[in-house]
Amino acid sequence: LVGLGYTLVVVDPEGDHAGLGGLRGVLVTGGDSYLLPAAEVTALIRQRIGTTVQLVAYSSLIIVVIGTGLGLLGGLKRGIVDNVVSVLSTLTASLPSFVASIILLSVFAVNLRWFPVLGAGSGGWDRIRHLTLPAASLAFAWSALLAQVTRSAVSEERARAHVETATGRGLSPLWVFHRHVMRNAAIPVITVSALAVAGLF
Repeated sequence: LVGLGYTLVVVDPEGDHAGLGGLRGVLVTGGDSYLLPAAEVTALIRQRIGTTVQLVAYSSLIIVVIGTGLGLLGGLKRGIVDNVVSVLSTLTASLPSFVASIILLSVFAVNLRWFPVLGAGSGGWDRIRHLTLPAASLAFAWSALLAQVTRSAVSEERARAHVETATGRGLSPLWVFHRHVMRNAAIPVITVSALAVAGLF
């Protein structure tokens, strides 16, 4: 926090030096201060559960949209696009979420100042801005994994004999993709998507 320009000041307003019952923290940065109150854990959980659910929902949306989107792009566009998606998803999947969060904070919050560093926002667009970086850091590795699974499933289904036969008979590529490719490829995609959402909690 010091490297980002923040200072944590710990005070004891109740004089409870023997215990931590009245211990509070004040996070100070450039004229702004954030009170970190002393409270029961269950009370803090109740206060934050709504934000947590919103964060998980936002992360799940990013995982499904980015993961399936890149996977479909790599599975349908063979050649350089497929190679780029494969390399990008492999590198991203190996990046720990805490490293991704540090990179995102350093680039988009500290340097570019596009997103805030602290807080959950006051609702609406402000809430989305505050939750974007945390949601993106949580979705980083899962999006890459889902992209790999989607790409592999689509490529495998496209190479099956009945798909090549349907294509050779002159059927619409969109109809073949929807009826034969995506219907069977959706099974592992849905499975990994469900595991990703469950893993966010």
